[in-house]
Amino acid sequence: MKKATSMVAAVVLLSACASGSNYAPTYSYNEFRVINNSQESIRSLSVKTTATDIVLQCESIAPLGICQQRFAPRRYKESAFTIDWVFGDTVRQTSEVAVEVPAYNAPGAPLIAVLEISAQGAIRSYFKRDSKGR
Repeated sequence: MKKATSMVAAVVLLSACASGSNYAPTYSYNEFRVINNSQESIRSLSVKTTATDIVLQCESIAPLGICQQRFAPRRYKESAFTIDWVFGDTVRQTSEVAVEVPAYNAPGAPLIAVLEISAQGAIRSYFKRDSKGR
């Protein structure tokens, strides 16, 4: 009896491990946040993704300023965000950035899609969890 119980436990454990390899969590996000870490103003910024109908538009982001928009949680489908904007005195530019969910992140509360603009106008993109867990 003890051997049969051990065998059943081993089979259950192995099947749990095997099914765990197909684990594909879904993530949602409910906010775009653009952080201007430069001394230049950003004008006519729009951020959109083909995977959803959400568009963030900021007419002007002051140096060291933030533009953000909250919306109902949307399921994140991996796709690039398209950013159309004017940085300082440069001509209008369009960039595509990929935002990846960190490997250590667990599904749960919606994430925030963050785009940080450096002093040189480079874009860093990432998802972060709201510090309040919302």
